[in-house]
Order: sequence, then structure tokens, then C-alpha cells
Amino acid sequence: MSKATFDIILYASKILKNGENPIMLRITKDRQVKYISLGKCNPEFWDFKHQKPSNKHPNQASFERLIITKKKAVTDLLHNFDTDDKPYSLEDVKAAITNSGKRTTVFQFIDTLISNFIKAGKIGNSTVYRDVKCQLSKFRNGKDLQFSDISVSFLNHFEQFFREKPIAEITICYYMRTLRSVYNKAIIEKYIKNTAYPFRDYKISKFNIQTRKRAITKEQMKSIVNIKYPDDTRLYHSKNYFLFSFYNVGINFIDLALLKWGNVVNGRLEYTRSKTDKQFNIKLQPQALEILDYYKSINYRGSDSYIFPILSEDHKTPISIFNRVHKVRHQTNKDLKTIGVKLEIPGLTTYVARHSWATISKNGGVSTSVISEALGHSDEKTTQIYLESFANNVLDDANEMILKDL
Repeated sequence: MSKATFDIILYASKILKNGENPIMLRITKDRQVKYISLGKCNPEFWDFKHQKPSNKHPNQASFERLIITKKKAVTDLLHNFDTDDKPYSLEDVKAAITNSGKRTTVFQFIDTLISNFIKAGKIGNSTVYRDVKCQLSKFRNGKDLQFSDISVSFLNHFEQFFREKPIAEITICYYMRTLRSVYNKAIIEKYIKNTAYPFRDYKISKFNIQTRKRAITKEQMKSIVNIKYPDDTRLYHSKNYFLFSFYNVGINFIDLALLKWGNVVNGRLEYTRSKTDKQFNIKLQPQALEILDYYKSINYRGSDSYIFPILSEDHKTPISIFNRVHKVRHQTNKDLKTIGVKLEIPGLTTYVARHSWATISKNGGVSTSVISEALGHSDEKTTQIYLESFANNVLDDANEMILKDL
């Protein structure tokens, strides 16, 4: 792998309007050359033999210090490229040098991330970063900070700030993991070097984020199936949302809300999960089809209309969709709590349907390799890797067995 070299020259072939020539940083690699402007100088004040300001230059000392500083910075940068032992291009070098002078504060950078997420329609992501900025602001009494301020000591004090509230371990992990993501993105954007990376010594993995199991039994699920509420009431809809999720391998609430009639194809539910972009293709069991029949009778306005009365055509922007789903999920969880109290099932929420599908599957004898303990994994990516390796009919058979007698 060839290395990049550089020198600083007065670009004599280009004359600026004021008669001066540009001072250029010339980078060479693989017989290709790139130039970066460093300033300008009158040729009569330049020592062409040694490529530096001559003794005649009125600001020779300060100009030379500037050039020496720049040479050291570029030398260090090229050294980092070479010691990484990874292929790099001349464009990579130029981008790194050009961006090395970029400046931003932590709050400014987070604001940029939030803005970019909103533009991309990733409202949930924007909320995550807004949350961590809010907590940092409280910790700092509203005072902004530089990335260089984030040290192991800083992170320990930030953690202690949460523990004094107190805040649950999993929530502290949520904030610290998000802050680590912010820091990593700042490294990629060349706002800070990774040489003083504080998360090498401050380990996110130390947090105990195992959550209480929230699955219910098959008998409890039957009691939810059998409880009756008047049609077109909030409790009736909330019960249907919960059961439809369970009937379809624990579909997330956001994905349930986004379902349109076009997602129902030849007796199957085809959709892409919002969080992971994983595609699902699930055979609709009779219980799920019964729920769909009800909503088709009251809510069908073509294949591009929503299945459930959560979203409507009025919700056009990502923010309005996010806010509406958030509101209805909150209402649904309140309703499920009411249902749970009546049936003596504590902690009933939309998430319980997803967790219960996995646990009832396991207890029903479905191969662990098929469901990979589904949502029981602390790392859901592992679950997805296992599920993706099986054909649709394997999961169809498992789901059919699980819903039998419900």
C-alpha cells in the first residue's frame, strides 16, 4: 500500500486578482495530486528554494509558525492513516485534512443529528438524541460543552447524576449508549480524533439491562380472547390490537399501525419492520382473519388505506404519524391495564403480546432454533438472524400450533 506525501508550495502558475499567488498544500499519492489552499502571498515575499516566506515578508515569523503547525498536523494525520493499515485514497486524505479544522459543540452536533433524522423521517431516532441532549443540559445546568470535555471522569459523573435521581439501570444505559453513538458519529465527521476515546475504558456493557419477563401464559391469553366489549369502543379496539399482534408473531405496535390493506396478499401478511427493515411474510391464521374481516367492513377504502383506525389520510408527515402512534399506543396500554386488572393479569401492555408469542412458542415445544427464544434475547439481532434462516412454512406451522385452541 503506497503512502501519501505532501509539501507546501506557492502556486506560481495561478495569480489572484490582487497579484498574489495561493499558498497550497500539495498531497501526492499513487501518482495523483490534490491541492488544498492555505492562504496567499506576494511572490516577492516568498522563498521559492525552501518554499516558505522569505526574510522580506512583513509577517515572516507568524507565517512560518502557521506553516510549521500545519505541517505537523498533516504529518500526524498521514501517520494515522498509515498505522491503521487499511487502504485509503487521496480523496480520504484530502477530506480528513479539510475537515480537521471543523469546529462544533456537542449540543450543536446533536441538533444537527436531530435535524437530519427528522428530514429522513426517522422521528423515533430524533427523539432518542433529543432525550440525551436534554439530560446533558440538565447535568450541565444549560452549559454547552466540547467533545474534548467528554472523558472517563465526565462519564462517571454523568452516570452518578442519574443514580442520584434515581433512574432505572436500563434507562441510564439508554442515555450512555446514545451519548456513545453521538461521540462515534463526531469521530466519523472528523470533529474529534479517536485517540482519546473515553468509551474504551468506560464500558456500557457493565449495565445490567435484563428486564423482567413480561410474557403471559396460554390460559391467560385465552381469557383475553374470551372477554367481551361492545364493538367500536376503545377497549374493543385495544383488545384487537393486542391479539392481532400476538396472532402475527408479535408484530410491533408501530408496524401494526402502519399496516395497509395492500399488505394483505393471498392470505398472508407482508410488511417491513420499521426498526430493522427486516421483511416479514406471515400466514394469516383464522383468528387474525376474523379481526381483519371486522375492520374491512368498517375501515376499507382501497388497498392504500390503513387497516386499523389508528392513522388516517390526515397523517401525512413523519412527525404527525409518530405523534399519533405514540398517543394511541399510550391509550392502548391504559386500556390493556384496565383489561389486565379485570382478568388479574398485571403489567399487560402491547409489548407483552410480542414477548408472549416467543414464550408460549417455547413452552409449546417449538424448536428453540426456530424462534431463537424470539424476543427473549437481550440482543434482538441474534433472534432475527435465526428467524431469517427458516422458510416461511416453518414459521407458519409453528404459529398455527401456537394459536391452536385459542
